[in-house]
Amino acid sequence: MARVRPMIQNMLADRFGLVVHREAREGRVYDLVVSKPGRLKEAAPGQGQFTSGLASMTARGVGMAQLAETLSSRLQLPVINKTGLTGVYDFDLAWTPDETEALPAKPGADPFARQAALAAATDSSRPSLYIELQDKLGLKLQSGRGPVSVIVVDSAHLPTEN
Repeated sequence: MARVRPMIQNMLADRFGLVVHREAREGRVYDLVVSKPGRLKEAAPGQGQFTSGLASMTARGVGMAQLAETLSSRLQLPVINKTGLTGVYDFDLAWTPDETEALPAKPGADPFARQAALAAATDSSRPSLYIELQDKLGLKLQSGRGPVSVIVVDSAHLPTEN
């Protein structure tokens, strides 16, 4: 995707005269905070490993910045690390996904197969992601306001002829 994005941007600029820029604006965010100190297991220093599945995460030697970034992708809102924790940690999470989550998708994946996988991952005996974070890691997501990166369209016009 990193190689394709500039090509698409160039095509839109050529074809539609699209000119955009990014701005930081005040918007809805989640603040990741400590709610129950002492629940996180600090990892030995070394190389970090992080895997995120349909309704699970496994971390070995991962910091709070990486967790916040992954949660941002999942929840489709910026997650700001306000834990004050500077170490790296090991943890395993498993939860029941809900409709607010952007679930990881493989490029070219069949959307119907993805829905079936979501239904299979929905295990009512598992807590929500929010409860799992609080119970296992002692972390909480609080709604807040903060800087949100937005794309502002400066100009565009009808497409040129082929």
